[in-house]
Amino acid sequence: MINSNLTTFNDITNEMIANAWYSVLEFHIHLSGVVGVKGL
Repeated sequence: MINSNLTTFNDITNEMIANAWYSVLEFHIHLSGVVGVKGL
């Protein structure tokens, strides 16, 4: 039987990605440092 209270590494990384993606969509934050660089 699988313990429902067990948190896996995959669960943690999925939550971190979801939180970062929410910030990108909601606040229009760019997570890379290449935004606005001309010539790229």
